[in-house]
Amino acid sequence: MHELFSHRLNFAELLPSEEVVVTWNITRGNELVLLTVPEEDWNRPPERGGPFSRTRPDKPYDGTLWRLTDQGVVYSLDIPCALGVHIQGLPDGRFLLVRARCRKVDDLNAEVIGFAGEVESRFKVGDAVEDVQVGGDDSVWVSYFDEGTFYNDGWKEIWTGLAEFNLEGELKYRHPFGICDCYSLNVGKSDVYACYHSDFPVLKFSLKDKVETLWQNDFRRGCRALAVWGDTALLAGGYADEFALASLVSLGREETSLLQEFSLERPQEFRLLTGRGPILHYLNWKDWWTLDIRELL
Repeated sequence: MHELFSHRLNFAELLPSEEVVVTWNITRGNELVLLTVPEEDWNRPPERGGPFSRTRPDKPYDGTLWRLTDQGVVYSLDIPCALGVHIQGLPDGRFLLVRARCRKVDDLNAEVIGFAGEVESRFKVGDAVEDVQVGGDDSVWVSYFDEGTFYNDGWKEIWTGLAEFNLEGELKYRHPFGICDCYSLNVGKSDVYACYHSDFPVLKFSLKDKVETLWQNDFRRGCRALAVWGDTALLAGGYADEFALASLVSLGREETSLLQEFSLERPQEFRLLTGRGPILHYLNWKDWWTLDIRELL
């Protein structure tokens, strides 16, 4: 891995050998959360088109939720689950699972999982979920890909590329139309950042005063992840040959200026590339790496 990255954990050696990781994400506190299922379930022939193409599976999977730090496993929790989900850990230790697809108005595709593995509540966030990150006050920020923005089957209307809900499912904020496909999301303590198709500007939304700021981005088309500290951002990923490139940029008044550019190694092994605050997280099938952009300044 690139020398700028720090190795956090070999999580694969902590998991049962017969388990397969099917989804992962990073919490607000920069913990790693995973969902695993038995390998025999993962390889189970789908009845109708595959588990990711259906709103709900024909048969629940026996899953395990994991919460880890660089010191190892904090705890795990067995649950029945669906595949094709996004995962987040809540600050109080509970989990949030969100299915990417939601094809009906009455389909509640978000679940809060309690400490005993029970479903405490369900609510709807709509179809075509790209990413989910939980911010301060348990705010649930959801980004969407293009199958859910021009028309969203879950809401039966033209939708947005970025929205905020609370854990009761109340819509607190919906970005004005203009984000047709949100490629990257970073929910920090005081601000939310995103980068989206087609011009891939860097968007900042202040959680305090609800003011938006946009910077023109001429360096990373197709940016898959971003980390931000002050007026500096790291934009990682891109189209085609730029998939493994990262650009450290300065956020000026309206435009970005390039400070440094480098390559991420072994892009074929990427399973998760995401940013939380100033930290870029990189996962392959077994290892967790981080890059804190404060160390680049």
